Amino acid sequence: MWGRRPSPDFPGTTAADRDSWGPPRFGATHSVMERILRGIAGFVVLLSVVLLWSSHEVDLLRPTWAWLTTFVGLNLLQSALTDWCPMMWFLGKLGVRRAGA
Repeated sequence: MWGRRPSPDFPGTTAADRDSWGPPRFGATHSVMERILRGIAGFVVLLSVVLLWSSHEVDLLRPTWAWLTTFVGLNLLQSALTDWCPMMWFLGKLGVRRAGA
């Protein structure tokens, strides 16, 4: 479903990460503060899109950069709730290590 499971020597994974269903959880050591911060950032980004739309400066039915901003905001909220971010997973695949790892 999510492709090949990470190898045991892959940096940033634990035995629980390899044995669980779903995407690998590289952020298992994140603090609660970081998750709350991502949630607040996602909320603020999405609020900016709503305010932009309510000011009639942009039409959300036409493709604009507001869609990219919306995607970033939704991804931040998803990351705050699940502690998994696609970009962190991608960077982990490239061999980038987490701070303190």
